[in-house]
Amino acid sequence: MVEYTRKILNSCCDLDILKSHIDKLANEIIRAVVNKRIEHNYRVYNTNNITKNHKRIIYVVKPIIQWHLHNSNIYGNDESMQNTLYEEVIRQTINELKKTFVDSKIYEETKQTNDIYDNITNHNLIVVDWNEE
Repeated sequence: MVEYTRKILNSCCDLDILKSHIDKLANEIIRAVVNKRIEHNYRVYNTNNITKNHKRIIYVVKPIIQWHLHNSNIYGNDESMQNTLYEEVIRQTINELKKTFVDSKIYEETKQTNDIYDNITNHNLIVVDWNEE
């Protein structure tokens, strides 16, 4: 179920687009977790070989610059509204994932990377961690 905050209702964001992005992103992440789980069921691990990374998935959400280009035909050049839509999609996707993976750790993380020319790139990540710890 999509939540409509006052911020979203007072913006000119298309509510159908918001819902479709949340559904699409949540379904992609659920599929990625299930596929990783299936992949691990077919492997035989030495118990000393299993690490935390085998029980978590890191999903890279498109960079905000690409998000703007994708939505620029809908919202024009209003960067604040595009940022609002982007933040709401990530927040609500995490809420939807918490309903599916009820006892897993699900959170957003932002990492910055530098290239050889010292250009900084932000990467928005959604992490699903189902370790028993």
